[in-house]
Amino acid sequence: MFKKVMTPKQGDLRMITVIGLIFMLFLAFSGCATSYWHFEQSPMITRIFDAYQSLPNQNYYYTGGEKKPDAIVGMHHSYTLTKDSGFGRKWQVFDPSATALKEMVDGMHKQLGRKPNGALILDTTGRQVGVIYSLSNTIRRIKTVEDKKIAIWVYYPDDVASGP
Repeated sequence: MFKKVMTPKQGDLRMITVIGLIFMLFLAFSGCATSYWHFEQSPMITRIFDAYQSLPNQNYYYTGGEKKPDAIVGMHHSYTLTKDSGFGRKWQVFDPSATALKEMVDGMHKQLGRKPNGALILDTTGRQVGVIYSLSNTIRRIKTVEDKKIAIWVYYPDDVASGP
């Protein structure tokens, strides 16, 4: 009357669990491996900005006030930074002379009340394509929006919205 139901063996259950976990990890990492970039803290880049120096072959941008920016970016000249930095604020191009960098870096120190950090901007393959000077928790997202066109969204503590 009743048919015998086959139950998986202990080893089969482990194998199914392992395969399921591997599949879930694959899905999680494949979503991360899209067009998102990242940055890596760099004491060397911090020292370069603190010495009011700029790097060659870089276009420089700032967001926030000119005398008290929220972040400064040097992007390799073969890339373009979109103007949108989030929350309706814009990235502005500037000439990174020692005088301009001194005013901006000193202004950041006064505004933030703590020292910003330098970081390398790395593309999806881990290749360095720029540098950034900001508080590390101010960067919301770094992403390719078009070929050679990059968006960096900044978190502004005085804004209530969650950002892009």
